[in-house]
Amino acid sequence: MFHAFERPQTAKEIGESLGIPSSTVYRKINTLEEVGLIVPTDRGGGATRYVRSLDCVAVVYDDPIRLECTANGVTHTCEPELEAPTA
Repeated sequence: MFHAFERPQTAKEIGESLGIPSSTVYRKINTLEEVGLIVPTDRGGGATRYVRSLDCVAVVYDDPIRLECTANGVTHTCEPELEAPTA
């Protein structure tokens, strides 16, 4: 769903383009906004439009696994703390 926010769109537009219910769209929007992957824009008078705050998010499967986020041509890397699965 993150890729759907390449250009500013409303929740309704996202739901229609992806063919998913509006309740699901709003839950995903809330989650993506909470973690800073999308930001609201154009709140004037109409429905809120959302757009990606990053150019790219990638999971790199090297050792160690890391996340790469690119914004305005600058790439930031982090290594998430992973827990081994329990039996």
